[in-house]
Amino acid sequence: MLAMGSLDNNLSFRAQSEKSDANDKEDIISHLSQSAPSKADDPTRSTLHTGEQVAGTFEQSRKGDGAPETQRFEPGAEVDGPQPSTASMDSRAATVAPVVNNNSAGASLSRDTATNTAPEASAPASSISFSEQGQKTVSFPEQPPKTDIPTGRAPATTNSTEKSGTQAPIAVDQNAPPEILTLDNASVAENAQGAVIGTLSVVDPDAEDTHHFDLSDDRFEIVGGKLQLKPGVSLNHEEAAQIDVDVTVTDAQGFSLTERFTVDVLDVNEGPQALSLNNASVAENAQGAVIGTLSVVDPDAADTHRYDVSDDRFEVVDGQLRLKPGVSLNHEEAAQIDVDVTVTDAQGLSLTERFTVDVLDVNEGPQALSLNN
Repeated sequence: MLAMGSLDNNLSFRAQSEKSDANDKEDIISHLSQSAPSKADDPTRSTLHTGEQVAGTFEQSRKGDGAPETQRFEPGAEVDGPQPSTASMDSRAATVAPVVNNNSAGASLSRDTATNTAPEASAPASSISFSEQGQKTVSFPEQPPKTDIPTGRAPATTNSTEKSGTQAPIAVDQNAPPEILTLDNASVAENAQGAVIGTLSVVDPDAEDTHHFDLSDDRFEIVGGKLQLKPGVSLNHEEAAQIDVDVTVTDAQGFSLTERFTVDVLDVNEGPQALSLNNASVAENAQGAVIGTLSVVDPDAADTHRYDVSDDRFEVVDGQLRLKPGVSLNHEEAAQIDVDVTVTDAQGLSLTERFTVDVLDVNEGPQALSLNN
């Protein structure tokens, strides 16, 4: 009988203990469900979540760093240490969707593990466990501070130069060499002493730069940016119709550019420069005699010439000075005769030379015999 009574008492105590455990579980779950924000009201709750059922336990796992802080509750005993308040549980607990299975004495519960997603890190979750022996474990880990970043707005950036306090590098203007060298005219008339040929122009990216010039032909010089012949120097078309001149321009830093210019030496008509006679004597009494051949020196080699003689007893035929037909000279009348010969080119330029013609004495026989009585 005593054994039977003891067994009844044990069964009654066990039933009361299991009922008390079930009531405690329902109270805690109800409290957490009422204090946690709803899924619709939680703006930071991820749309992806999972849950699991484990027989005899109810647990929410924490994914953050560090071990959870755990408080244990014994049946009928006071909580060791400060018990978390409702406000504390509200602020730390994650959203819980409990599932209760009443088919066994050790009820199995499951809940979704919810993750509050911040822009850069996941918030740790709380953990609650129930054991078949009636022990209750509640974990309240520290949550990191929530960072609110307005949707659609990028975080503000900080100027690295202002933050570090260093000064931005200053761009250094590097010298550039002259790029273009031109001559606005490249021709000069022959025989023009010290003539200006043309003006030089330099294109240099460094607008404030200065320049000096060098020439390959020492007959030329540059004065005031003008290419010209040196004083007293002239060119001759007949010697060279074109002359190549290399001009080098150098800036203040020593950078240079060389251009070759071809100078055209323009042909200018030049009058006869010399007139000569290869013979200047004639025998007396020689009618229409040839005195000598005239020679003309004219820079224009292709030029044509005509002649004029100051004494009309003479003429020039095919470059020969001669007496006109039927005309002769008399030594006894004049042993010498001065004759001016003028040569004129096609452009009207002329040259005059005086030639002295010697009339040679020729022995003449008796021409008449007379008797006066």
